[in-house]
Amino acid sequence: MEKQETFDIVNEKDEVIGTATREECHNNPNIIHRVVHFTLFDKENSSVLFTKRSLKKKFDAGKSVFLGEHLLTGETYEDAVTRGVKEELGIDLKEVKYFCTTSFEQPDQTEIAKFYLVYWDHRKMKFDFDEVEDIWWVKAKNLRNYNDNVGYMTRYWIENIDWNKVL
Repeated sequence: MEKQETFDIVNEKDEVIGTATREECHNNPNIIHRVVHFTLFDKENSSVLFTKRSLKKKFDAGKSVFLGEHLLTGETYEDAVTRGVKEELGIDLKEVKYFCTTSFEQPDQTEIAKFYLVYWDHRKMKFDFDEVEDIWWVKAKNLRNYNDNVGYMTRYWIENIDWNKVL
């Protein structure tokens, strides 16, 4: 039997109070777990990376989304961003900026999420096509009006990040 990933579970103050499996976290909105969301930012072109999430995924399948990772047991948010950039984009993290934290309460799960911008230095990327079906860039100044099948959490970040601080 394959061992399931375990996540730290936290209280409303983001203090670790235990652990649970991915399945437990995704099937009980009373168990709060941690995630990071991130996207690449191309300074040269003032653009952010969007991905089409794999149709194989349970949440936001086929939607336009920023990338994300669950924090594994014992991981920090920064550890998870570093791991996520490596796993999903195939590059090592060079420069990152934290923007904000929020909670997402959904019928099946509750997450505390931190959003980061990863500055892209034009290194070649290698995508995990089990996670991502397609990629494209959108000008940061056009994000507020971008509505192409955008996932719920990504829509939140688009609307609640001060993109002028990015530009």
